Amino acid sequence: AKAISQLGKSQQWQQALELLQGDEHCDLVTFNAAISACAKAKQWQQAEVVFQAAKAAELVPDIVSWNSLLNAYASGGQWPLA
Repeated sequence: AKAISQLGKSQQWQQALELLQGDEHCDLVTFNAAISACAKAKQWQQAEVVFQAAKAAELVPDIVSWNSLLNAYASGGQWPLA
């Protein structure tokens, strides 16, 4: 999660998603870091994909998950989705 978070801070969301895909034992913190990385890069559609992937992995989104997704919608100008 830490590496994904660092990539997100430097706007390298594609690399963050590659790390996420390469980790077969992702926890919610890792997914949240990837959602946040997408949000920082205004990639709301990718954030939504990661959010849905976390749910598909039977992880229950927490307040950080929802806030990160809402931030992605807001940064991407998608207020109706928020």
